[in-house]
Amino acid sequence: MTFLVAQLTFLVLWVPLAGVLSVSLLVKYCARHGAVPVGVGIVVGLVWFMSMLVPVLLPLDVAEMTTERCKAEASGGQDVNCAPTRADPEFLALAWHIGYWFCFTMSWLVLPILSSYVLAGAFSVKKRFFFALRDRLIFFLVIGVLFGIATVLLVLRFQFSLQGLSGILVSLANVFGIFVSTLMLSYGLIEVPKWLWKFGDYQAKLRSSEIRATYTMERMEEAKSSMALALGNINAVMSLYDKSKKDMPARKRKTIKKFIRLVQAEVPNPDSGLTLPKAIQDEALHCALTEDYLAGLRFKVKKRVIEFRKVNYLWRKRCVEAFELQDLLLWRTGDFQASSWVGSVFLTIRAYLLPVFSRIAAVATALLTMAIIWSEATLWTISLPNSLDLSPFSYLIHQLHPPYTVVMLFCFACVLYLYFCLFFGIFRFRLFMLYELVPKHTDPFTLVLNSILCSRLLIPVAYNFITIMHETTYSISILYEGAATAMAMTRIATLHKGMDEVPVFGVSFNLYFPAVIVLFVLLTLCRVWDKIMNLFDLTKYSFEGVGDERLEAFGKQLLSQERNKWMNQRHPEEDARINRYMSPSRPTEEDPISDSDFGGRQNSNCSYEVTGDAEREEELHHSFEVQNEMSSPSLRSRQNEPTELEAFGEQAPPEGTQDIAEASRKTRKKQKKKTKKKTSKNSEDDFEF
Repeated sequence: MTFLVAQLTFLVLWVPLAGVLSVSLLVKYCARHGAVPVGVGIVVGLVWFMSMLVPVLLPLDVAEMTTERCKAEASGGQDVNCAPTRADPEFLALAWHIGYWFCFTMSWLVLPILSSYVLAGAFSVKKRFFFALRDRLIFFLVIGVLFGIATVLLVLRFQFSLQGLSGILVSLANVFGIFVSTLMLSYGLIEVPKWLWKFGDYQAKLRSSEIRATYTMERMEEAKSSMALALGNINAVMSLYDKSKKDMPARKRKTIKKFIRLVQAEVPNPDSGLTLPKAIQDEALHCALTEDYLAGLRFKVKKRVIEFRKVNYLWRKRCVEAFELQDLLLWRTGDFQASSWVGSVFLTIRAYLLPVFSRIAAVATALLTMAIIWSEATLWTISLPNSLDLSPFSYLIHQLHPPYTVVMLFCFACVLYLYFCLFFGIFRFRLFMLYELVPKHTDPFTLVLNSILCSRLLIPVAYNFITIMHETTYSISILYEGAATAMAMTRIATLHKGMDEVPVFGVSFNLYFPAVIVLFVLLTLCRVWDKIMNLFDLTKYSFEGVGDERLEAFGKQLLSQERNKWMNQRHPEEDARINRYMSPSRPTEEDPISDSDFGGRQNSNCSYEVTGDAEREEELHHSFEVQNEMSSPSLRSRQNEPTELEAFGEQAPPEGTQDIAEASRKTRKKQKKKTKKKTSKNSEDDFEF
């Protein structure tokens, strides 16, 4: 039974583990309150499950291939020691075929329809399904035309065969996967080592948190405005229904009333912990109350409620991250003390040991990055007359002949690193905020799009790794000319063998296009892409992490105000963070910390905690006034203004100060009196149905 050790380990250990991970990810990321249908969760979980099998199946495949070649050499009379076969070759071939064609079918047929289905706001399954088919009609027509052209060219140039037909499908899917992955890997392969090197630089991480807080606040204001418009539309619908229900037939009145209640059900309850913005209605509703209109309204409300909850969660997360970094920096200077020896050990590891390990990892990943880029850039050299093999990965497999376990661990580490760099680039690309996974606040459309990414990119990246090892059928036919037919092959290479009958997209594209990664890497190193996007004010197509001093200053101001509120109101997340490992001193009643300590400005967009305090209502009112002054679509477009505090009618503080401004006790008392006077004038009724 020794020959089944690896196969049994894969089936008994990794397959259940992949299932548990898929379910746990769904539980962690799916939006609550029934926002994600059960069917969508099952489909996404299956795609994630199959995708998680690839990083283990590929190393097992490569290791078994080396064992089979070793045994072939031993049978030829060479004195070599070969490891025993630990997995059935037929099992590996079957696993690759099931995994590949399942992912192919899901990514190009099922998931596109499902993504449009979850976007439909219709009240019946049948209407949602037909909406999805109409929405994806152009997509399927384009795919069908490309497949038809490739099939005609195949018939004209070669003899038609089922292997050639499957080669066309595999080639078209592989072209998309290699193109997107090359673009994103060019960013991830450079930025991941830099990110690891700076991982222990907590000053830089705090600056990054402050910049991200600024972007999150901007996004929060957009979500709040969208939510207010959606609530205004609901009010308009209800008003129109009240006016016209007497003229409606009884059956229609009952149906419309049912649909309106379904739309209202998407709005959070007052007990949910969220304070909804005041409804905004620019003009009266002039359209008829039809099922299609109410379906569209329902979809808009559902989408904006999820975004509203998501941004609220992200803001609290940004605050906790920044506060922990601030506390860690203060602990290193001796201003804070750990509440227990466990907290002291945790802080010591994070402050002193973690930066050392991160820099060691940065050096290792930098070396691996250089090896990958060199191998990608020199793939085409194998097609030269002298067949130059310049890949270090190919040298390891074909010349050094490492042991079975070393091959598995090396391939597993390389594939995981490639996947990490791939998704690091994807989630840093601002346009791909559509794919962001936020715990407990990820909508079904985002889950489906993320599963599309996994099913379309993971296997092409795995095949690209086989390509830089020169283990494809084309490379083996060149390296082992005359004996290629007798050489053992990886099962993933055999699965892609049909691409050899598609010369342009099957062979040439995989050899020459990866060299473009060198150009993309140079653009990333020189920040050319971000500079071009900033020049044309297209920052939503740039990568995250680029900011300026104005964004940092504004983020620092927002975080300072929010931390002050948390400590005054004994925010639960602040208490949990402090009790975990910190013991800072809290403000006393004799010397309270008020918002006037930060320049007299009050901005409570940062939190949606429900309070009945009059000062809180005034802060909300003032925050909308501040946002009106900042009505530009992006904070980057305001870089020509003198200073960030002057944009709010205040004088900028002197350089080097820690606080934004300090006010005397008398000034604070005056501002509190003004706040109470304004509250009675500006009080507004809460939104109710």
